[in-house]
Formats: sequence, structure tokens, C-alpha cells
Amino acid sequence: MVGTLMKKKVALRILDFVTWSFLLLGGLAIYYRLNIYIPLILLVIIFVSIVYKKDIARWMKDAF
Repeated sequence: MVGTLMKKKVALRILDFVTWSFLLLGGLAIYYRLNIYIPLILLVIIFVSIVYKKDIARWMKDAF
């Protein structure tokens, strides 16, 4: 029961992060209307996801 709850929490955190990054990407793309910024933002999102991968791995370890 506790494990299922933790899995849901982890999934929600990942989902929140993905949603936030897409909103940021879309918002900035609309604001600047420049293709130059899109790959830059994508690189930032990839970098942040790599940094957070340790946290995600820790949450997964806690879940099981």
C-alpha cells in the first residue's frame, strides 16, 4: 500500500516537471518567436533532467 502511494508521488513529480518544462518552452517560444532559443531551452531541460535523475532514482529506491 505504501509502495503504491510512493510510486504515485514519484510519477506526479515527474509529470509536474515535464509539464513545467513544456510550459516554459512554449511560453518562451511564443514570447521570443525565435528558433534560436528553442534548442537552448531544450538543452537546459535535458541538463536539469540529468541533474534530477539522481533524485528520481532515490525516489524510486524509496518506492521499492
